[in-house]
Amino acid sequence: MRRRGGRFLLGAALGTGIALSITSMHALPTRAFDPGTAEQQLFNLTNQDRTSNGLGALVPDDRLFAIARSAPNQVCGGAQTFSGRAADMIQRGYFSHQIPPCNQYVWPVLDAYGVQYYSAGENIAWNNSPTTTSASDANIAFMNSPEHRANILGPYRFVGTAWAVAANGYAYIAVEFG
Repeated sequence: MRRRGGRFLLGAALGTGIALSITSMHALPTRAFDPGTAEQQLFNLTNQDRTSNGLGALVPDDRLFAIARSAPNQVCGGAQTFSGRAADMIQRGYFSHQIPPCNQYVWPVLDAYGVQYYSAGENIAWNNSPTTTSASDANIAFMNSPEHRANILGPYRFVGTAWAVAANGYAYIAVEFG
């Protein structure tokens, strides 16, 4: 999704059927930003949302964190290599669950890293203002979007989150569920 005027752009995908939506959410201005801290905060907020809705907390999975953050991956029959979902969107200038140039989803990457799953999901977000970058803002936007909320409250056991910040201060967020 895209966002204008200090809002988060969101995208959600479900492994058992793709559900994409474009939702514009208001975000609150924030102060200094640290991607590593934001990843942990988003992980904690996700689990707070789950437990407050009677669900078990998600367990951090190093493979899902690596896929979201930094793991080298080959897609498109090996024609394209990327390093982490969040960073790849910045490096190659796109915002989509479909990884260019072949528009493949992340599911084969999960398979390549040995992530066994009955279902999997991905939430992505992008802020279009460096002043609206916080885990709380992203979490509020995710929970206010039916597709993203479905992933957060979905039948998953494991999660990995990533934040990548472009030179212009814009942040890209990837959350992998399995």
